[in-house]
Amino acid sequence: MEARRRLRASAQRWRIAVAVGICLAGAWGWGAALRMGWGGSATVHPSIPPQLLDGDLVFRRGRDAVAEAVVLGSRNARFSHVGLLVRLQGEPWVVHAAPAEGGGLDGVRVQPLAAFIDPRVASDAAVYRLTLTPAQRQRVREYALARRGAPFDGALRYSTDDSLYCTELALKALAAAGVDVRPRLSGQAVLWLQEPVYSPEALRRLPALVEVRGIAAADAAGEGAFRRAARVTSLPAL
Repeated sequence: MEARRRLRASAQRWRIAVAVGICLAGAWGWGAALRMGWGGSATVHPSIPPQLLDGDLVFRRGRDAVAEAVVLGSRNARFSHVGLLVRLQGEPWVVHAAPAEGGGLDGVRVQPLAAFIDPRVASDAAVYRLTLTPAQRQRVREYALARRGAPFDGALRYSTDDSLYCTELALKALAAAGVDVRPRLSGQAVLWLQEPVYSPEALRRLPALVEVRGIAAADAAGEGAFRRAARVTSLPAL
């Protein structure tokens, strides 16, 4: 029994490692910062622009070695992780799918934008926008928040809906709003899968996406100013 349990745990770790190695390495870094998810509290970056909209795409480049390997292995990608921006009582939050880290649960979580781009876990970050109507932005928001708690898709299967990886969440939220951009993306082939895997970089390179504003994370030397200027907020009731 113990041997079977260890084998299952090892297999699960391998699947997650492969997933992260392809396109989700940046997600592992979130817990090393504030570990603030749904219902928690976190610092809010004072320079976050107020013009960010529901449905904007927030990209991040992680600081860990695996994230750097992803960047180098994905045609010198700029970013390693992506999430969807939602505004809750005027504050920016990010809905994103990530594997378990630091003993926490895996899956789709809602995290303050400031924690998502905290300089302790992100060396670069930016917001990109696809032209959407207000009604489409509302549908993207509703889909993203409705998937909170869905398991992380370590098998990287876009064809299934019971679990999600980061780019899959973004693509399916857009599709729920009637904007299916997947046919215009280049997918990565994975030997044991019969379907392509979509990386954050493939989504970022979509010609229709426009960068709204670079929100580059500060270097270590700037972390003190980051913390002094921060304020605390809690996730408001929906």
